[in-house]
Amino acid sequence: MKPVTTSALGIAAALTCLATTASCAQPGTAPVTPAAHAEPAPAAAQQRAATLAQAWQASPGRTAWQTAFIPLQDRTVVPTGVTLTAGTKRALAAGWYQLLTTLPAGPAAGKVTFGTGPAMTVPLVDAKTAYAAIDHGDAPPCKGGPQVPPPGLDQTEPPAAAPQNCTNLTITKVRPGTVDIATSRGLTQAPAWLFTVRELGADVARVAVADKAITIVPPLPVGPATPGSLGVEELTSANGSTVTFTAGGSACDKNVRPTVYETDSVVVLGALADRGTGICTRQLVMYPQTVTLATPLGTRAILDSSSGQLLTVAGPQPE
Repeated sequence: MKPVTTSALGIAAALTCLATTASCAQPGTAPVTPAAHAEPAPAAAQQRAATLAQAWQASPGRTAWQTAFIPLQDRTVVPTGVTLTAGTKRALAAGWYQLLTTLPAGPAAGKVTFGTGPAMTVPLVDAKTAYAAIDHGDAPPCKGGPQVPPPGLDQTEPPAAAPQNCTNLTITKVRPGTVDIATSRGLTQAPAWLFTVRELGADVARVAVADKAITIVPPLPVGPATPGSLGVEELTSANGSTVTFTAGGSACDKNVRPTVYETDSVVVLGALADRGTGICTRQLVMYPQTVTLATPLGTRAILDSSSGQLLTVAGPQPE
């Protein structure tokens, strides 16, 4: 891994703007009006988001965003335009595969091609490493199993089939290729290993770029969370001006609503809730949220207002 080191000097300068965000605005960080769909945050939460936006602009992460290879989605890319059954959908999300072919040797280096700017030569992993990244074991036995007719009924009838929602995906061919992936520099063509899946009639791709060539942006330093704020547990989609995510709270949280703060280089997402009183269970409750941005997302970063963490779109999740 190649982490981006946060600049203490840059962050300190940004933090001085806490009380005077508007007067501290720098070129390239002018805030835009939050969309009406997402409630403008109360003063404390809005101030925190503005400070994070200023800190992002001053951090080395902002420079890396424009020059490095930073994937913004899962590096395992599932095929689109194929019909999925409940079983294949669950297997894709869980990573249940069986290999019926050999894992070939591949190139040691390749090129990442961005929409704009020069291509980047990067080291690559072999097919064995790529397969280990997508394969998370075998499917468990189906629950329920075949149904046995009760006594007195026709025993010659075949038993009902077990639910087909727990099956391995069969890989019949493995070859090097490329895949389009969302990155901080827009849609990017990256070297990949392509695994042909018999049940899908299509390829599951795994980006072949080695970890050491992928820049990891650390969270920005933040203070205590704003009272009533919820953290972003998962960014589920970011398309055009629409962003969906889940906020994590408790069963006692009421009136959960999203908040958004935008500049021309970053979007800061969060959620607020009315906290209930009395005894409340401790389990994490996920609250789906949708915001409509004032302008299309483009290549802007998305940060969690609670943790200061860069948010990336998660891969498919088991049902």
